[in-house]
Amino acid sequence: MRHNLQLFLASPVTVALALLLALLLYERARGWRFHRTLLFLPYIIAIPIIAVVMKQILQFSGPFNAVLSALSLDFMALDWIGSSDLALWTVMGLIIWRETALGVILFLSRLMALNETLIKAARIEDATSGQRARYVLIPQMRGVIEFYVVISAITMLSAVFAYVYVFGDGRGGPGTSTMVIELYIFNALIRTSRPSMAAAVSVMLFAVSMILIWALFAVRRRNGDA
Repeated sequence: MRHNLQLFLASPVTVALALLLALLLYERARGWRFHRTLLFLPYIIAIPIIAVVMKQILQFSGPFNAVLSALSLDFMALDWIGSSDLALWTVMGLIIWRETALGVILFLSRLMALNETLIKAARIEDATSGQRARYVLIPQMRGVIEFYVVISAITMLSAVFAYVYVFGDGRGGPGTSTMVIELYIFNALIRTSRPSMAAAVSVMLFAVSMILIWALFAVRRRNGDA
């Protein structure tokens, strides 16, 4: 549970990054079509495939550290996966990278459906991009932002199994540095044959997930027109 709580730190980062990127795409920043495709690409690739590829890239002797060394940045060439201090943070970075794409899709869809009247008025008044975002766009996106915050929280709690299974070789390694609730349930049921423990933890996870889902529907009811 402690590691899931640590992964919750990724939620606000993911939401903020997705919102920023969606606003940039909406404002048609230079090269926006290419960047839109690049942003959406990770989300259409299966998590295990991404995790396996990134695990190879981020190995201590892998391409990522090789590039850092070639740039004379050897001090940054760390054991991203093999270090118990860094492994979970590496997984978190991968989750942020992939899950941001979903946020961009949601936010950009909402932006495309906004009332153009206020936006055109802001442009006529020579409002900057930052002012349009702060005073016109974001206030109209409150509902979808709250929706994605809850979705992100649910993801960090109960949808990270594939990431940690690949990075931790199915055992939450190195040590227990990437052990999360889902993997604990899997190991209790499959590896150590403790079905009662797996069932108890599953019920707890289900209950917490239901609370978050209830919060999600509460947000949607409150912002039914957003």
